Amino acid sequence: MRLQQSLCVLTVVLVFFASQIAVAQYTVLHDFTGGADGAYPRGGLTIDIAGNLYGTTDQGGNTGGNCSGNGFSGCGTVFEVLPNGALLTLYTFTGGNDGAHGDGRPVLGPDGSLYGHTSGGGAFGFGNVFKMTPTRLCISLACPQIHLVWKQSPIYQFTDGIRISFFGPSADLVFDPVGNIYGARFNGGLQNPGVCNFGGCGYVYKLTRSGETWTESDVYEFTGDSGDGLGPSGLTLRPDGNLYGVTLYGGDLNCIPPEGCGTVFQLKLSGDTWIETPLHSFEDDAGGTQPWGSPVFDAAGNFYSTTTNLDVACCSSFFKLTLSGNGWGFSNELMLTQTRPGPFASLTMDKAGNLYGTTFGGGTGCGTVFELTPSGNGWSYKDLHDFVSGPFCNNGQDGAFPLSEVTIDAKGNLYGTTSGGGKFGYGVVWKLTPQ
Repeated sequence: MRLQQSLCVLTVVLVFFASQIAVAQYTVLHDFTGGADGAYPRGGLTIDIAGNLYGTTDQGGNTGGNCSGNGFSGCGTVFEVLPNGALLTLYTFTGGNDGAHGDGRPVLGPDGSLYGHTSGGGAFGFGNVFKMTPTRLCISLACPQIHLVWKQSPIYQFTDGIRISFFGPSADLVFDPVGNIYGARFNGGLQNPGVCNFGGCGYVYKLTRSGETWTESDVYEFTGDSGDGLGPSGLTLRPDGNLYGVTLYGGDLNCIPPEGCGTVFQLKLSGDTWIETPLHSFEDDAGGTQPWGSPVFDAAGNFYSTTTNLDVACCSSFFKLTLSGNGWGFSNELMLTQTRPGPFASLTMDKAGNLYGTTFGGGTGCGTVFELTPSGNGWSYKDLHDFVSGPFCNNGQDGAFPLSEVTIDAKGNLYGTTSGGGKFGYGVVWKLTPQ
């Protein structure tokens, strides 16, 4: 316990010092109003070669019908931010078969379309996977500039799972070289009463395309039993064809019983069957607990991610797994925040091997943007921005509570969203320009 407290105190000192030397220009590109433009973006942004940014909002847009009441104000939107900072609403969810509540960032597929998922609506009320297809050029005085008009179409309807609004966005969709889609659902799948208390233990799925039809198959259903994961929240496909990810719960069930403190896992295809192998089980808060973001790999094959410490008082961490022989060695590299929760987003690596991320809490209390730089045999931490949004982080100018990963453009500028704060309290799209 004394070691844990000392680590947290040291982290506070390091974060304070780093915040004094960090220099970056912060700009709010868009303040969400809660109206047609959307509200509460939960995921990050995808950037195309022209510098346009794409994202989704959890609410706003259509504020009536299927998405009113029960704490919701609108079904959410898909949006685009142009290089000049103008925001375009590309699609407004209705809460029907098209889905509701954009969950995470849309990703560009190999066909140039945008693919994403929702946490509600759909044919069965559990959300869907959707596709946004560019249909034509808009060349008129009514358009801010020449841009694509997009058509939305669902490609798969989820049949189970429940929305857990406080937790971060679901794992981004990933494509393999032949165009198949992989994703993870935090709940649904196998029921294990008394252990998986969120409507199922969660699963990893695959969508296979044949013409315009997509077929779903389960890659792996988590059990929540001792050693196995529960609640997959991050997923990455490596060039070796294996899937790697993290679960928020599961593993060592003596840690935060009965759910456990989370795992790192590998899924390897053997014939027609995917074999799941736990690579690490988190045991106590001294090494961080409850990972969320998708793994990031460096050129040497080392694995990096973070823990949120959602249910533990101190502290979120940045960790590394190194392949050694037939096993993986775990090391806790840095403690990131003294308060909880920490990062709900994946790390982003630039060409130089630096890592960037956000924390939901920490800093002045409303979240941070940070940089991790390789330094000798370790890493150095730099606080690039503290979100300061007034009492309870519900007002102010710069946003609060980021759930998004960091997106980097060709010039090294950083972009992301916050799930709250801003002028109207509905979140913002932000930009950080290194100085």
